Amino acid sequence: MNHHLGHSDQAPAIIDLFRRTFTQSEGAEEGHLIATLAHQLIEQTDEADRLVWVAENREGIQGCVIFSRLHGTGTDQAFLMAPVAVCPTQQRKGIGQAMIQAGLSALLARNTDWVLTYGDPAYYARTGFRPILETQLPPPYPLSFPQGWLGQSLTQTPLPTLNEPLRCVPALQNPAYW
Repeated sequence: MNHHLGHSDQAPAIIDLFRRTFTQSEGAEEGHLIATLAHQLIEQTDEADRLVWVAENREGIQGCVIFSRLHGTGTDQAFLMAPVAVCPTQQRKGIGQAMIQAGLSALLARNTDWVLTYGDPAYYARTGFRPILETQLPPPYPLSFPQGWLGQSLTQTPLPTLNEPLRCVPALQNPAYW
């Protein structure tokens, strides 16, 4: 499996991957919602504020993780990891974990200080994410699943404590994602 930055000509395949993956696991409505998010992150978010990382083999894109910049953090080097998808026929083979680790390494090479995500604590713990309190790093919107608020430092510096809610890129400024 080859891990690399996604290219703009791969956008349709990446968006379709998110649609298929989330439709299969969560239903058609969620598939449409997350495909729309992926489209907005890829097509409408400034390249300086996002990193699209893919896992690809000769059969095509098998996974994708999108990182987008967080603002209001005291640093320009904090990112949110969301969404993440692995082709349903390729799940439970370690592709997602390897892809996430490769993406985190790419962010570290770009001097990223820390990364947050919102999802399954058991799954993301395998790639170094740990639960954080909403009072430590207030999310942009109220969380429907507070135990899914996770983070990790990519440096030796611990995660900060902030008084104001984080601000995400426009594509993620929708309470439905939170």
